[in-house]
Amino acid sequence: MATTLAPFAPQVAATGAGRSLFFTMERSRPWQLPGDDARQLLMSFAGAPAYLDTVRASTFEVPTGLERITCPVLLVQGTADPLVPMQTPRYLAFVPHARMRWLPGLSHVPISDDPEGVASLMLRFLADADADEPVVSPS
Repeated sequence: MATTLAPFAPQVAATGAGRSLFFTMERSRPWQLPGDDARQLLMSFAGAPAYLDTVRASTFEVPTGLERITCPVLLVQGTADPLVPMQTPRYLAFVPHARMRWLPGLSHVPISDDPEGVASLMLRFLADADADEPVVSPS
């Protein structure tokens, strides 16, 4: 779809309706995406030579070495993600101590759908993770 719409990117990105046409699969509020950002994203999708390979890999392959992660990990995914609805939860089995949060009503790019809500969630997670860290005093 991106390659078809690329010649019309300025027009598609100029209106909330146009942004909704292209970005409705990855955002629950695509009309809120700034026009310049929408145009750049559309052109980037259209010009990405490895896009399909990346989608296949991120959907079906599991990276190795995830068990070595020792820092706190918060996995988040919108409940309205039509692209890869179970992509994120599969990592719970591979990342020790990871926590998962479903974001009701948000889509594939939750930070774009609700920047304040996602940022707040991340800050609370980091504050809780910091509070859980043992205090090591120098000897």
